[in-house]
Order: sequence, then structure tokens, then C-alpha cells
Amino acid sequence: MSWLSGLINIHVDVAKDPKHNKLNINQYTHNLVNLLIRTGFGKDTFYFTTQPILKELATVINNAGGKYMLEKGVSQSKLKKNAEQALIMNIARANGI
Repeated sequence: MSWLSGLINIHVDVAKDPKHNKLNINQYTHNLVNLLIRTGFGKDTFYFTTQPILKELATVINNAGGKYMLEKGVSQSKLKKNAEQALIMNIARANGI
């Protein structure tokens, strides 16, 4: 319960100190963080969520999920899926796969 209380405090104090950005707690990773905390991972949760690939994936997905610049006939889920695939392709190219 102390971890959940700490997460609530982080969200309340977001204007003063944006710690949730450093810990990669956002719309995409919120449910994952909640699951890992509730199953007892504790501090290890944030070692996992701050991995560079997870940060990049969360940024890509959150940016693709905007509601204001949607193309007609393209759903948000389709945009997010395309963003995931583009990220995977960029990583594969960078690693020579």
C-alpha cells in the first residue's frame, strides 16, 4: 500500500516536480506500473519501466494517440499499431536485422 500511496503523491505533486516523467509513468505504462506494484515488484518496477526501449515505445504510442489530428477513416488503434511497427522497423534497421 505504501507504493500505491507514493504513486498517488507523485501525481498530486506533478506541478512542482514531474517525477512521473522520469519514472516513465504515463497513459501507456500506467496499467503496467499498477500491475507490477500490486504484484510486489516494488522498486524493480521502475527499473523496468525506465528502460530506453519502453520509454521510446511509450512516447511513440502516446504521440500517435492524439485525437485532434486524426485522418478521416483511420482509427486511433490503427495509428498506434502503425507507430509500434515503425518503431520496431527502426530498431531492426539500427541493429542490422
